[in-house]
Amino acid sequence: AALTISERGRLTQALKALGFEVFDSKANFLLVKSMVPELGLHLRQHGILIKDLSGVWLDGYYQITVGSQADNDALIKSIKLLQI
Repeated sequence: AALTISERGRLTQALKALGFEVFDSKANFLLVKSMVPELGLHLRQHGILIKDLSGVWLDGYYQITVGSQADNDALIKSIKLLQI
């Protein structure tokens, strides 16, 4: 549990630094808003799955699971590649 809490904070800060709106969470996932077009599709092409909430809620909202440090690093790296 301590690892999840630590990684949740680290992932939150990294996503905010990349321009995401990150909503407060006490769970093992984050609700985020991003204007990166087709974010879920692009990440899937890098082997990373996130839940796209556009079909059930509003466009640009995603649920991202807080993973291991390596998983979260891969997510951050893949998002950075999209923004270049």
